[in-house]
Amino acid sequence: MGLNCQPHYADGLLLVGDSGGPVSPANGEGIAYAMEFGRYAAETIVLALARCADRGRELAMRAYPQALRSAYDGYFVLGRLAADVLGPPQTARRRRGGRPRPPRLC
Repeated sequence: MGLNCQPHYADGLLLVGDSGGPVSPANGEGIAYAMEFGRYAAETIVLALARCADRGRELAMRAYPQALRSAYDGYFVLGRLAADVLGPPQTARRRRGGRPRPPRLC
């Protein structure tokens, strides 16, 4: 989570959506990120194809990870800081005054 799958671009391959690691695939938020990553990927590819030389195309493609960082890093940094302050989920539950649930057996 938090753009943890890297590099987001290498050797002509762009990581888009869950493959780029924006959020946990288990929580259901992935479709919005997949669509947003897809937009950034499409914009990057259009810019790359507009270049005449291979080197220019490669430089344009290498801008993709920076576009993702510019768009999402502030959000994910804030989330990581909040997680550090709140601590593990069990700690957060105790701070709220709630009791942890017993583990499920099935």
